[in-house]
Amino acid sequence: MRDIEEYIITLFDEKGYDLNEDILDGVFGLNVYAVAEYVANARRRDQETIYDNFTKIDFANGDVYDFLEHIAEGMVKAQGYEDWY
Repeated sequence: MRDIEEYIITLFDEKGYDLNEDILDGVFGLNVYAVAEYVANARRRDQETIYDNFTKIDFANGDVYDFLEHIAEGMVKAQGYEDWY
């Protein structure tokens, strides 16, 4: 499988998103780069699932940003900061 961190960054760059923009209001520094790094450090099967979901959404011309927000929310909750946003 292609490097997931590179894949996510390239996907959002090609779609014209600001890679440095905060994804969730009130969570400074949680941008595409941070999510890509977080996913790259996840278990291999989780990386494969995330990759599959991004490709399915993209193929169906769906909004991949919605899924990125979903991952970001999960990151925040996993760290115990869900009350911050």
